[in-house]
Amino acid sequence: MRKKIYRILDVTFILASLILAGILVWQFGSGNTIWFAQEKTEMAEEEKPDYIDKLTGLGTNDFADSDPVPLAVMLDNHPEAFPISGINDAKIIYEAPVEGGMTRFMAIFSRDQQINKVGPVRSARPDYLDWAAEYGVPLYMHCGGSPDALTRLKSEHGVLGLNEFYNGQYYWRESIRTAPHNLYTSSSLWQTAWQKYGKESSWQTFTFGQNNTTTLVAEVEVAYASNFKVGWKYNFLKKNYERYFRGEKFLDDKNEVVFAQTVIVVKNKVKILDEIGRRAIYNIGTGDAYIFSGGKMVKGIWRKSKAEFRTRFYDENGTELSVPPGRIWFMSVPEEIEVKTL
Repeated sequence: MRKKIYRILDVTFILASLILAGILVWQFGSGNTIWFAQEKTEMAEEEKPDYIDKLTGLGTNDFADSDPVPLAVMLDNHPEAFPISGINDAKIIYEAPVEGGMTRFMAIFSRDQQINKVGPVRSARPDYLDWAAEYGVPLYMHCGGSPDALTRLKSEHGVLGLNEFYNGQYYWRESIRTAPHNLYTSSSLWQTAWQKYGKESSWQTFTFGQNNTTTLVAEVEVAYASNFKVGWKYNFLKKNYERYFRGEKFLDDKNEVVFAQTVIVVKNKVKILDEIGRRAIYNIGTGDAYIFSGGKMVKGIWRKSKAEFRTRFYDENGTELSVPPGRIWFMSVPEEIEVKTL
């Protein structure tokens, strides 16, 4: 009797094993493996963005980003202007030296972005007009400017100047700050201004892509002056560069660190124009360039033959380098200043 029970249990175990094996074969067999692979492929295709943002090279599902209308805003970078509003919303930032051993920003936005507060807004400089011209005929928001910049804005038609002196309705001043570090604008105001003054235009984007480089660089430092040191440190978890000023993290008005995915440093010849310290930056021509992305660096040269032409980058063999996609920070550094890397 006991042997008979054991035989029944053995048969039951064998049958259960065969049934389980059959289920496993059905579930993970070649036919269903293909089905799962197809499902994963379909999911990947569904997650693939429909468009490429023309300003950053990043994927986007917003059609407007594929051919945006660029807009430029001059931003203060004096310590009394900190923290800066809207700086992390800009898609591209241009930074260059001005009088006093400091730098100033020109932020490039898409006209259709929604941003409640951008500023403080500051005055125009002629060098920034050459960079702004790379974006067609953009609206250029500023408050006053150097004599050369104001003359160019009146005589040239490559940039649409929106000077707060004559267009105060598109700006506001905050009483909790002191002038000139208290002027602001917003996307709703510049969209209203664009309806009145804006002009559709075509423009060339960067050549986006990745470069072959193995030069690891996790930190970058530029000392524009002894008390005006700017640094970038690569955050490997967030996969972006975090900005430092005088050794401390540079925070915006939301208490968030200012960042960029791609940092481009170009060397420019700089000439002091007057006793105030105004500068002429020779950003049409050629010079050394450094492109930082993903904790790596590639070194080359930049070239630009006309104001409205896009700044391009090349390696030592004359092959064009790509600009890695992301939020871009473009830094102009005088030829004599060292770009320190670690």
